[in-house]
Amino acid sequence: MKDKNENICIISQYYPPDNASDSVRLIKVIKSLKSNGFKITVVTAFPHYPDGKIPTKYKKKFLVREKWDDVDVIRTYVPPLPHNGLLKRFLIHISFTFSALIALFYLEKIKIIYAFSQKFFSYITGILYKLVLRAPLILDVVDIWPEAIVNAGIIKKNKKTLLKIIRFPLKIFYNMSDKLITLTEAMKELLVTTAHLKSSKISILPIVTYPDKFKPTKLKKRAHNNKFNIIYSGNLGVIYDFQNLLKTAFNLKNYKDIQFIIKGTGDERIKSFLHQYIKINKLKNVHFNEEFLNSQEFIKFLNLADAFVLPMKKCPFPDASFPSKLIDYLTFGKPVIYSGEGYIANLINDLELGIITIPGSPQDLSKAILYLKKNEEIKNKMGENARKAVKQLFSPQILDQKVKEIFKNLIYKIN
Repeated sequence: MKDKNENICIISQYYPPDNASDSVRLIKVIKSLKSNGFKITVVTAFPHYPDGKIPTKYKKKFLVREKWDDVDVIRTYVPPLPHNGLLKRFLIHISFTFSALIALFYLEKIKIIYAFSQKFFSYITGILYKLVLRAPLILDVVDIWPEAIVNAGIIKKNKKTLLKIIRFPLKIFYNMSDKLITLTEAMKELLVTTAHLKSSKISILPIVTYPDKFKPTKLKKRAHNNKFNIIYSGNLGVIYDFQNLLKTAFNLKNYKDIQFIIKGTGDERIKSFLHQYIKINKLKNVHFNEEFLNSQEFIKFLNLADAFVLPMKKCPFPDASFPSKLIDYLTFGKPVIYSGEGYIANLINDLELGIITIPGSPQDLSKAILYLKKNEEIKNKMGENARKAVKQLFSPQILDQKVKEIFKNLIYKIN
């Protein structure tokens, strides 16, 4: 597959050096596409995430063409705004949605357009690209709307008219596309049910990791006083129940050898809540920081965990999203304590990767932590199962196979 016309145009607001979860996943997909012989052109925004600080070389420009890790990249304008607050995020998203249209004048003949994540905003750009370039369009669905925003508490489930209004344009986008890609079988089933799509139109491209690069190692825990470490690492988003986690820490504060480490950045209200709750309740067993870690520091930090915790809020549509941090957790061979329901709960339970607890129940979460602490053999076995699951379900080989199947089949159809 060396034909220069077999060029895939990927539309993604986020791309390195922006370290958003979208760009991390995108790099893995691009690597797989290149290994399958495709040429890649990425249309993305000026570097801006998360603080809105745009590098000098992009200022006073609307478009910049460059190479990034041997990939053709076309960057277009976004305003220098931080990613906090709905209005600022909306302005950033909508700015890129339309500034990305400038890139149409600089694209070589495109075989496939791939509108990558960025909620549904990239779909708008993708549809316009499809109409102009007359190429098939793949939409990337990593959060199923409006169900995902119902889970986040932005809209109530009983607001049926509003939900129908939001679903209407999404159904149009889905039907105008040639293929949808999502992350799990459960998400595929939800799309089929809520958007009334044919199952054959939707393919699964799982989040993957590199188990040979990121692996558990035995580390001395002196930095954390040889404690039993319960770690949450990742985005501080509204779908996570940090109140449940902190109440659990409060319940276990008399266990001097158990500590909770929360590491991440995100919603300012959540950060404020964490700081205040820890201070008011004098929780010496909780450590919260937002420090950025490079790759090696991050690996060392995650290896400190005795168990990871993923505390989801009780929600009506547990399979509307998939937290990518779960794959990172499993890679390091430690059990995952999951407060939630749906696909992830079934996965962890069926493969014995950790313990499922009742969402919103600090009593249940406390019991799970104490159980793992007292049963090291079981804890270690769950960690071994986690590594096996990663290699079987979330490895680069799985991604390569799926990419080849999806993209080459689509090219075969249009040829």
